[in-house]
Amino acid sequence: MTRAWRGLAVVLAMGALAGCSVGSSGIGGPAASQMQATVKEVAVSAAGGDYAAAGAKLASLQALLDRYLADGQVGGDRGARIQTAIDQVRADLGALATPPAPAPVASPAVTQVPSPAHTGNDRPKGKPKD
Repeated sequence: MTRAWRGLAVVLAMGALAGCSVGSSGIGGPAASQMQATVKEVAVSAAGGDYAAAGAKLASLQALLDRYLADGQVGGDRGARIQTAIDQVRADLGALATPPAPAPVASPAVTQVPSPAHTGNDRPKGKPKD
């Protein structure tokens, strides 16, 4: 998969996180609003190819989720679905941030030319035999 397609995959995965909308079951209104805004920041950074910034914003989203789970503003089932999406986006960003391995360069083949067989007739012409 090319880097451009992976970038698109990250943005699409962010759509799963964007489900953190106000009024969704299992998540409180203020928590949903703040998390949705952070999801948009992650998506904008990833779409722009700034994977480091997207990763930092994703870490902020993780902190929000952890806090809202502890406060009871996000229910366990909803939190688990959001966590799965965060984990997938984190993995995708990690793959994007890692530069691709350079393609192996084929080295030119070295062929050895066989040396001529010595037949005993190697003497220069014009010299008498002993």
